[in-house]
Amino acid sequence: MEKRNLITKKTEEVFEDWIVAIKGITFALDNPHRRLILELCKNKSYKVKEIRDFLGSSNKVVLDNLKILEEEGFIKREKKMKEKGRPVYIKSNMSLDNAVRSLKVIVELAEEEYFKSKKSK
Repeated sequence: MEKRNLITKKTEEVFEDWIVAIKGITFALDNPHRRLILELCKNKSYKVKEIRDFLGSSNKVVLDNLKILEEEGFIKREKKMKEKGRPVYIKSNMSLDNAVRSLKVIVELAEEEYFKSKKSK
């Protein structure tokens, strides 16, 4: 009985981790500005100002969206030391297509693990 409770507890922890990951990814991809930023930055680095001009949004909106994308691992910031004022460049770690594919894989793994845990009970 003790071993079964330990397995159930471990499975619940794994599911909780996956749920947190799925929520973070879906939250990041839920916003049209963030999806545009991902697509824009997938092949080239851009300055924050360039992203702002492309979106036609305020600095605050762009910076808030960049922060969310960075926290979820979708983008990284690069500083170019040779330029005056050292502007920050934004580069996407993955395209929107890859992000959606990653989310599907996580969901499939979670479903598979869930059904395995149901069979073992």
